[in-house]
Amino acid sequence: MRFLIIGCGSMGKRRIRNLHQLGERDLLAFDPREDRRQEVAGRYGVPVFSTFEEALAREPEVLVISTPPAWHAPYVEWAIRHNRHFFCEVPLSPDPSEIERLKQLMQESRFEGVAAPSSTWKFLPTVRLLWQLLQEEWFAPVLCVLHQVGQYLPEWHPWEDYRTFYAADLRLGGGLDVPAIELNWMLWLLGDVRVKQVRGFARKLSRLEIQTVDVIQLLLECDNGVLLTMHFDMIQRKGERYVKFISENGTIVWEGRTVRFFRAGGTDWTFLPELELEAIEQTYVEEMRAFLAAIRGEAVFPNDFSTEHHIMTVLRQVIR
Repeated sequence: MRFLIIGCGSMGKRRIRNLHQLGERDLLAFDPREDRRQEVAGRYGVPVFSTFEEALAREPEVLVISTPPAWHAPYVEWAIRHNRHFFCEVPLSPDPSEIERLKQLMQESRFEGVAAPSSTWKFLPTVRLLWQLLQEEWFAPVLCVLHQVGQYLPEWHPWEDYRTFYAADLRLGGGLDVPAIELNWMLWLLGDVRVKQVRGFARKLSRLEIQTVDVIQLLLECDNGVLLTMHFDMIQRKGERYVKFISENGTIVWEGRTVRFFRAGGTDWTFLPELELEAIEQTYVEEMRAFLAAIRGEAVFPNDFSTEHHIMTVLRQVIR
């Protein structure tokens, strides 16, 4: 198969590495930025084009869309209309109505390819471990969850000016991408649930020179009764991930690279082995492996347009 990677930023380059690791060598790339084209051609030996039309002349069979979120929709639409398999970073669009339009277009066009919105964290060993723990008879059912993720925006990509990074601009999807990614795996982990109601705040509180919110706090009620509190920010000077699952029978905590749990009647926490840093990069490889398996008809990719439309509809009630 011939793949076209659209966008050669950090995620586009990662997807090239993933495909190479999986033995796929017939790759093309497209990016309007000359510096990125030169880097990809030099580092990965991939033919890179300055326009989408030039790349299409090489007749790619599969699109991998790794642009800022606001630019996803035109490439997704092209793939649907031309019946090409595609993988796309999330959110599919900052606008839930655009996701719904694309979903309807797939139905009207009788699209027969694989449509794969990214769902990276479902492949992370820690998330798989949490899923197993949540099913344990001693713990279930989970009743409420506290979820916090934060990192100082200028340190996300220290090699570039954060003010020009898409995450600094709501119009490009900045401020929506991290909550969309996190809510996707969390709803799956809780039993593929949907959000029944949401309350929250989304504000710009810092002195960062950005055109989006930098603090988001959500209180969600899921359709299975679980209460979920989520906090996201771009201002913490030490990046942090902290997730706590609470039931009547115990507590499970994921903090940084470690998972620990406390059982009712016990006297201390049980700590599980730390996540190896290499496992994070491998997670992206496994996600791409699942995409290839879906193309071959061996499995169903674990995310879809309905889920992404639901997530963006929920988030847009608070992040405006």
